[in-house]
Amino acid sequence: MVRYRFATVSDAVPVAALHAESWRKHYRGVLSDEFLDNAVVEERRSLWMKRLQSPTSDQFLLLAEENEVLIGFLCAYLHHDKTYGALLDNLHVSLASKGKGIGTTLMKLLAEKLQERGLDKMYLWVLEQNAEARGFYESLGGVAMETVEETEVGDGLTMKTRIYWESIQTLLE
Repeated sequence: MVRYRFATVSDAVPVAALHAESWRKHYRGVLSDEFLDNAVVEERRSLWMKRLQSPTSDQFLLLAEENEVLIGFLCAYLHHDKTYGALLDNLHVSLASKGKGIGTTLMKLLAEKLQERGLDKMYLWVLEQNAEARGFYESLGGVAMETVEETEVGDGLTMKTRIYWESIQTLLE
């Protein structure tokens, strides 16, 4: 049975490992092999240690576990942008758990949290080359808005697309 819970500082290493695994699978050919094969785990570990040791007041980090093993996570910032609303910064599900509804459930739980706070809009950035993720978000009612250059991910220049939900109600139905 899948259990959902909020993250603690002790979750930084497994979250980083799952994040790195996801990047290695989905960003091969987009980011350099050197980065993905060597630096990605430590870079993600540093990021998640920082985020979990000093979370912002609007950070929302939810984990999905099965048999006490991390199989998915979602990180969002609830009051991120006046125009686009909350930012879904990360959503990753382990390769072995894809297709089991984990990502969809995490998205619904985030929408419920936003609704509790009186928030109704949400967006995310997804690398344009990640067609699987773009299709997933669009199947949940997200709309591709714009594509821009990305220099903050990994070690190279990529293109990212903003996916936007003008209303999170589609995620709650």
